[in-house]
Amino acid sequence: LPDAASAFDSEWRFTYVNPASAIWLGRLGKDAERIIGRVIWDEFPDLIGTPFHDALLRSIAEHRPIEHLACYEPTGTWIEQRVVPLAEGVVTYARDVTERIRLHDALRDEARVLATLQQIGSMVMHFFSRSRWGRTFKLVH
Repeated sequence: LPDAASAFDSEWRFTYVNPASAIWLGRLGKDAERIIGRVIWDEFPDLIGTPFHDALLRSIAEHRPIEHLACYEPTGTWIEQRVVPLAEGVVTYARDVTERIRLHDALRDEARVLATLQQIGSMVMHFFSRSRWGRTFKLVH
């Protein structure tokens, strides 16, 4: 999906949602047409105190775009979000990057396993090179 875009006025009311944002809202049980004019914190009180909430407030307070990556706990979805302040509100662009995060985590785990196997191999080689079995092994081969 393309980025989900939503706009909010200075009172945190939804003023716009694009089709991608409407799909996300639908997955959360919200009707995109009915949410226009509603306050985000009333519709999504679980956002208060999260990195998403902080990014929205920081963007307004610092008058600059804020980008961040965070997990939306209710769905376990990793979201990359960009918040851009406007003259009277903000616009947000959000992208689901859950698969990218899962792939990154899987590659990191695989690298850890390979590093552990390499350490074990080095320890075994060291053991055999210094032990009676290692000398016997050299004589046989």
